[in-house]
Amino acid sequence: MLKGLLATGAACALVGCVALAGHAAEAPSAGTVALTTTPAASVPAAGTTAGVQAAAAADEVAGVTTAATKKQRCERLPTRIARTQKLEQVLAADASTKGSIAYLRARIQEATAAHHEEQVEALNRRLEFRTALQGFLPQRLALLKTASSTICAPAGSSGAS
Repeated sequence: MLKGLLATGAACALVGCVALAGHAAEAPSAGTVALTTTPAASVPAAGTTAGVQAAAAADEVAGVTTAATKKQRCERLPTRIARTQKLEQVLAADASTKGSIAYLRARIQEATAAHHEEQVEALNRRLEFRTALQGFLPQRLALLKTASSTICAPAGSSGAS
């Protein structure tokens, strides 16, 4: 079971499981937002070589990694890194930037002042998810960069940086 969880975590980190986590966060029965599916103690620290190697080993055990799959994942990494960095910037921007946490807080204040309770509830759920996402993105970025320098490094170069 642990290998399955590691494979799921590795796939989420390398493929971008944020949309799936966002869908789960908006489920009506979800009381809290959780962006990870495994306990922190059972998975090696994000961005460590051991974590990347454990994820690769879990993929190999599950029969997921082939040369073509690895090549496709490695080709996607620069785009995923850029998208993650851009999302970090947008979330941290000021209230004039749509999509930022400050912008969302301003919308919540406006909706509260106008007594739009349903809209306030929806915006608060969105704020809760974006705040959790903002905390998760540095971990994801570190994982992607580590994968880029280890798993996707050219065969002749060393993985340590």
